[in-house]
Amino acid sequence: AAIGIGAKNSAELAVQQANASGEFPYEIQLVAEDDASDPATGVAAALKLCSDSDVVAVISHFNSPVALATVHTFHRFGVAQVMPSSIHPDVTRGNDYREVSRICADNIAEHNFGVDLVVDKLGYKKWSSIYDTSSYGDNCNNNFKKILEERGGVLLSEDGISVGTKDFRPILNKIRELKPEAIYFGGLTTEAALCKRQMHELGMGDIVFFGVTGLDSETFNEIAGSAAEGTIIVGKLALGEDSDFVKAYKAAGFSEPYEATGPYAYDAI
Repeated sequence: AAIGIGAKNSAELAVQQANASGEFPYEIQLVAEDDASDPATGVAAALKLCSDSDVVAVISHFNSPVALATVHTFHRFGVAQVMPSSIHPDVTRGNDYREVSRICADNIAEHNFGVDLVVDKLGYKKWSSIYDTSSYGDNCNNNFKKILEERGGVLLSEDGISVGTKDFRPILNKIRELKPEAIYFGGLTTEAALCKRQMHELGMGDIVFFGVTGLDSETFNEIAGSAAEGTIIVGKLALGEDSDFVKAYKAAGFSEPYEATGPYAYDAI
């Protein structure tokens, strides 16, 4: 997927710069495996990497369900794992594994920050929630509900959907009758963008659409098009065109965007 390619390219850039610096008495090599955003595939990839004695550390997954599945493998083999974007709290908070770390905010921190903006500062109190029923989406929805209640907001409805859902109109028609001020989406880019586009088609463009980093990808704008307006995402750090990373990434000749997780994968190296 695009977000994975952007992260891989960024890690490659960091490796190229490290090797060119002359600071290390060895050459760093990057070996890439595709977890396909699937826990079973991710575990197989983790076992393959951990079985190679030359692998000293792994920059791991975007997808939280995959990270939850592989964390025990990396611990069992004693291989250091640094996550640039998996935000499910239990990946790090749910164990005492010394090999596991992340350099991004987790789900709890993201939702606290986001709800502070959309509820406390912008004043949106009446909400509906749509979330995918993966471990990631379910955790997102639970954190959102808890923090929304703590801040005095009201949840009018919540609907779980399967990953891969394409038609949100039945859910949206039901939500429209409830007249929420905003819709929370707990899931990933493709489904969120389709939902936002269908909101626009149903005349619900005046309703705020909010989510966290699962939505933070160039793919969201590509799918949603002009309907992306009115979306608020708690995303990764946005870098300007004058940043050293962006300049180096462009100079390296990568054709794909570095995506939201690229700078984090770069820093993880």
